[in-house]
Amino acid sequence: MIKFFRRIRHKLLGEGKVKNYLLYAIGEIVLVVVGILIALQLNNFNEAKKEKLKEYKILTSLLEDFTTNQKEISQSIDELNMHIERYMTQLTYIGYSENQISKDVIEMLNTTQYIVTDLVDGTLNSILNSDKLEIIKNDSLKNMLTRFPAFIKRYNDEEDRIENYVINV
Repeated sequence: MIKFFRRIRHKLLGEGKVKNYLLYAIGEIVLVVVGILIALQLNNFNEAKKEKLKEYKILTSLLEDFTTNQKEISQSIDELNMHIERYMTQLTYIGYSENQISKDVIEMLNTTQYIVTDLVDGTLNSILNSDKLEIIKNDSLKNMLTRFPAFIKRYNDEEDRIENYVINV
């Protein structure tokens, strides 16, 4: 291909057709510029495709974490309801002496428990502590994700308060 263009160039210069040679040179420049622009477009397309794939992987990991948290919280709520019934039963025995209560009831009173919910936030922490948050395109989702650690802290603080109450009271 290069030999072909070289022959045309030499032929035009040899015949003294400077005007035609200049048109040819401009055409060759335009051809090179168009080729570069096409290459840049393809590169931009590939980069955008890679970014979408990264965003998909991040969102998939977040979905898995939040689904796990949802199951964990739901399970904790169910357990908490069972414990509330048990606490209510225990409260009815307040004021009785040990010889007025059966051994089963005494054992139940001695095995008071509290709920511990382990929320998963590894993916979220990874995203917030790196530049991965910028990969996510949805601004409202970004805002919710940045506020979520405060929710987890409040949840854990409330859980600690309940634990202290159950153990001490």
